Amino acid sequence: MKKRSLCIFLAALLLISGTFLTSCQSNNTEKEDDIYFVREEKSSAGRFYLSLSKESKDGEIIPKKKLESIFNKAVDIMDGAMDLLSEDDPDSDVAKINTRANTVLNIRTATLEELGWAFELSEKTLGLYDPTCGNLVSLLEKSPEATDEAITLAATHTGIDKFTLSESSVTKSDPEATLYLGNLREGYALSKVIEYLKESPVKYGIASLNATAGVFGEKSDGTAFAIDIFDPQSNEATGTFHIYSGYVSVASSRLTSTRNMKTGKGEGSLAHCAVYSADAKLAVILADLGYFHGSDKMLEIYDKGELSFEAVMTEKNKTVKKTPKADDPNIYTEANEKASEE
Repeated sequence: MKKRSLCIFLAALLLISGTFLTSCQSNNTEKEDDIYFVREEKSSAGRFYLSLSKESKDGEIIPKKKLESIFNKAVDIMDGAMDLLSEDDPDSDVAKINTRANTVLNIRTATLEELGWAFELSEKTLGLYDPTCGNLVSLLEKSPEATDEAITLAATHTGIDKFTLSESSVTKSDPEATLYLGNLREGYALSKVIEYLKESPVKYGIASLNATAGVFGEKSDGTAFAIDIFDPQSNEATGTFHIYSGYVSVASSRLTSTRNMKTGKGEGSLAHCAVYSADAKLAVILADLGYFHGSDKMLEIYDKGELSFEAVMTEKNKTVKKTPKADDPNIYTEANEKASEE
């Protein structure tokens, strides 16, 4: 369950005003022009890609120096968000929780809010999403070929019931239980970047981190951002998301290095899974869950009606399954209007 692949969009090409953004390639083919300011950064968080309209919300051209400053600020925000939920940074709340049991730990409000969201999501996803699988992660990082018996033993130290959250603190009852927020961190970091960009002078644009992209603002021609989902093996289009805001995340054997949170296995049930949501964290996590657990489980989660998302799921036999409204262009406007109201 390490970071998702640095190559975003081996399975997705992002189309903005006729320009393909393909940051999956080692040498980015898109050139900066009179319309877009384009930058890419490789960091501990992975590959971060930004394409910004040079036009400001006031209709003026934004100076290059200002755009560079906006990009650098976005990188700082991304790194800060990743650090907040890191299990490796000894100063983070997550690391402190992981190393201390039967102790009431006062933690940052932001961390507590994300843990509460993660625990709630675990229940809404039939327990398939498990933010307490750190013990299993650690085992598989040290012993990739761990036996089924070792995996089963590690799994006994997982479960949200081993953590108690209060208004300002966390208590862990099992000394061996540890948190892992890897894919949540990526979605959280990207959402913070998009929040910042929405408040910047930039009229519209796109930001991506590893295998997830988010869009913001309104394009000059008023059309949606079209995100075409491609089968990474055949390079055939399997669906398109036309979105005005929100996020799309893709998971496949070539786009994720995470593992099944319940079994520790790395083999997915699908060829790949693409998820749209107004919530970046939800898009990242559900793409991984769909890839590992298959379309039937995803549709079961969808039918519960507790989570707002759409998905395009490609089986290994190339059969494509979609959530009921995945082809409905209105759902993406409605979902984002609802998210903005909340």
